[in-house]
Amino acid sequence: MSPIYLPEYEWCLIMGITFFLWNLFWVRPRFGSCASALLAYAGFSSIWVWEWVQNRYYSINVYDQMALRYFSADSLAKLLLILGPMLWLSENRKKLFSVGRFLAFGYVILNSWAILLSKIFTGCYAVNSCGGIGGNPSISVSLMVSLLPLTIRSWKEDWSKVLLVFAAVIISKSSIGLGLLAMYLGLEILRKRAFFYALAASIVPLALGALYLSPATLFDSSSRFMIWKFMMQRWAAPWNIPFGTGLGTFHVFSVNLQNVKGLPLIAEGSHWNTFHNDWLQMLFEGGVLGIGLFILVFLSAVVKGFRSGESKTVDSLLLFGTFMALNPALHFPIPAFFGAWLFTYALRKEEFRQINTDEGVSYA
Repeated sequence: MSPIYLPEYEWCLIMGITFFLWNLFWVRPRFGSCASALLAYAGFSSIWVWEWVQNRYYSINVYDQMALRYFSADSLAKLLLILGPMLWLSENRKKLFSVGRFLAFGYVILNSWAILLSKIFTGCYAVNSCGGIGGNPSISVSLMVSLLPLTIRSWKEDWSKVLLVFAAVIISKSSIGLGLLAMYLGLEILRKRAFFYALAASIVPLALGALYLSPATLFDSSSRFMIWKFMMQRWAAPWNIPFGTGLGTFHVFSVNLQNVKGLPLIAEGSHWNTFHNDWLQMLFEGGVLGIGLFILVFLSAVVKGFRSGESKTVDSLLLFGTFMALNPALHFPIPAFFGAWLFTYALRKEEFRQINTDEGVSYA
């Protein structure tokens, strides 16, 4: 008996309908319409690239067409690999928070000590030698500071942990980490309605960093602004603006654009694999619709945190959102995991529960 064969568009149709139903009947009641719509759109974007790549990008070679399909499907698979278990484990919101907070506490402590020990034994003279867990100081330190609010009860009780993180941030020489730490200090004091104290507190880590780092290092963007401007100028075509180039396609375009003649001097080629800005990369790949849904999900999580009085969750969301604007937070495994946990917890509806009735199962 020969295996069942379906044309590509029929397989895409089956996957699309399945993904849509999963979002409609499982994700939406638990996490709201915004999160459900964003996940559904990610599935649509990936399937759209797979089905229409030869029609839309007929002028590029067949190897790039294959790569576009691969990276698009790969991006969706990574999304489901993280979010699937995260959503499944979120039935108990308090347990989800407890487990995530325990892992965040472990990451903050281990990453801080990894940086400090690297300084003691290696001196941090080589590039990324004090990068902490994962080896990239900008990524590891930014994530560490973003998780810090959720791992401390109060500055008075956990002063030793705060000092440990503070020392690790300075030693790592991460200007983004310093900026996030300044932002966190400001948020902590600004919550008490003391604007000038918040401003003064924000300057403290930047001032200490300036003493330790050279001004050029402290304000070095690693060519981020030039990359963002260059890529968005080439993206801004009428056919890209509504839906973007498709989920996961930036990698292929970025590699090709490295070969553009007359391209101004840029940072190392690895920068072109991701945008180093998750918000702009979503605009590039998902268009106005994608970035709009992305922003709505973020704002929904922040507003829910404010309304429920979870100030520490709000702080972490704001710090992580800033982290996403300066680094590829969602394109590295560990930050992507913690980001998924943070948004899953923030969006999880406390009032959601399953009720067995005579008519069947309903949700309240």
